[in-house]
Amino acid sequence: MTMLAALEQLFRSVLYLSPAAAVVIALMLVIRAALGNRRDPRLFHLLWVGVALRLLIPWLPPLAAGWWSVPSALMPVLQGSGARPEGPASVHGPSPALPGEAGHAAEVSPSLEWPAVSVGWPAAAGVVWMAGAVAVIAFSAAAHGRFRAALRREAPPADGAGRGLGDLLEECRAALGIRAPVALVITSLVSSPAALGLRKPAILIPQELVGRLGREEWMCVFTHELIHVRRRDALWNLLMTAFVAAHWFNPLAWMALRAMREDQELACDAAAARHVNPIQYGRVLTRVAEFQAVSGRGAAIPFRSGRSNLTRRRMEMLFSSKKTVLTLFAAICVASVSAVIAAAPDTRTGPADSDPKHAFIAPAYGTIFSGYGDAKKHNVHAVSIAAEEGTPVYAAADGVVTFAGYDIDDGKHIVIAHDGDYESVYNHLRDILVKEGERVSRGQQIGTVGSTGRSTGPQLAFELLRGGEFVDPESVITFDMPRREP
Repeated sequence: MTMLAALEQLFRSVLYLSPAAAVVIALMLVIRAALGNRRDPRLFHLLWVGVALRLLIPWLPPLAAGWWSVPSALMPVLQGSGARPEGPASVHGPSPALPGEAGHAAEVSPSLEWPAVSVGWPAAAGVVWMAGAVAVIAFSAAAHGRFRAALRREAPPADGAGRGLGDLLEECRAALGIRAPVALVITSLVSSPAALGLRKPAILIPQELVGRLGREEWMCVFTHELIHVRRRDALWNLLMTAFVAAHWFNPLAWMALRAMREDQELACDAAAARHVNPIQYGRVLTRVAEFQAVSGRGAAIPFRSGRSNLTRRRMEMLFSSKKTVLTLFAAICVASVSAVIAAAPDTRTGPADSDPKHAFIAPAYGTIFSGYGDAKKHNVHAVSIAAEEGTPVYAAADGVVTFAGYDIDDGKHIVIAHDGDYESVYNHLRDILVKEGERVSRGQQIGTVGSTGRSTGPQLAFELLRGGEFVDPESVITFDMPRREP
């Protein structure tokens, strides 16, 4: 699979998944608002993470398509190689030179030129989508990198300021059962305590805040930030950033990120209130809020959010009682998430249809150099598609593999039986990726283009039968690709 084709496939996945994501996020936001302070923020935080994780699973690259060979995949894109089918009845992408077909041993005609590279709107839109996703990730990474660099350049505080805070941090870390070391960094770059880092976590303390809080107040601050570390919130924030990057054009994705971060803070508040005095904890929230309002700076994962309405909600959530109805709402939310995601259509196959013109797709992309009934070739009843060796070949429709093997004339080939008494035949393959008796789906890769058997060059000779009689594949399938008649 070429890089351009792989990009198009990813873009088609996001087009199918984004509406499902919008429905799920909207549903969760409605339930979240309806429950108000009665909701358990820990459960909602888990739901946000679960939704993001599920919606990112389809972004894993298909290893069988050759993603481990990125450098070699770039050349076919530049030269105009074959690509995967793009949808129910057509495919887009460039194709290679044509094999000779004037007899069984003809050579490739040197006068044939490479067809012009055809880039359809899905590939172009995929490039725009990928550019936006890369921009979101690059912006986040650059901001994080600049902050890290500024932190390294900053000189440590003089006079051993906050030396006693390190011992207090260690005491809180031991009380919470955190085994990994956690560094204490006193800096002027933040105005609110914050947790930073995943592999080597650190607690950032505003330099101006040192000396303004008592021992019990610092215990509240450190407990909150250490709970962030124990929960590995930095990892979940990275996951949500990846989710937003994939769905950057969807406003609800950004709303989900904002809601997740709020629930993350509220969940840490609820956990911290079990280890410290809730009243004392609320007072510390107020004191840090006053200090941050004066400084006017924020932090990546702050003890106190810069938005006053969230701080008020955090105070209300600390002392509000949770209702048992939350369990029912949470169960409905989880079931709705599962139902919507499971109903997302397969991006490779599209909707089923009894009409064969909708049920079948072109099995590969390249250049058609010989049509049905051409008596000058071995496969008289085939549509012959020239494509670069190794180009993916896909099942033209749902069905069952009835033959997958080698023949001296047709080389490696596959026969698939379909509904409506149809059979499709894929000849001269290089690789066979399915077995006899295996059920395949429309758009599933079943092999790769080759030149086995009585073939004069890399090609797919595709045949279609109904009731055991050959039919012209182009009477059933729209082959939206270049054509070069002999």
